[in-house]
Amino acid sequence: MRFTSATLVLAMAAGIQSAAIETRQKFVGTFDTFTDRDCHQGGKGVTVFSPNRQDELAKGIKAIRSYFPKCTLEIVYKNSWEFFKIPPGNSQCHQLPYESYWWKAVCP
Repeated sequence: MRFTSATLVLAMAAGIQSAAIETRQKFVGTFDTFTDRDCHQGGKGVTVFSPNRQDELAKGIKAIRSYFPKCTLEIVYKNSWEFFKIPPGNSQCHQLPYESYWWKAVCP
């Protein structure tokens, strides 16, 4: 019984460690979305683990603050192919003039 429990615990720990190493290698950055234009209300974080990933933005997002050290965050506006780019290292509050449809992490 002890052998089985110890083996199981060690196997789980090894799996967790390898997953943590893989996650660190693919980490792109985070960005926060806000429901006001001053980046104070409704803040919700999005963590991105794979380069060149894209996904939809929640409705009602009016501002974004990006924390991508090496990648550009692109915001594409709804009903248009216009987009807004936030360059790497720029963590200022960015107001979105239109309703946004999706975001994309663009990495070199």
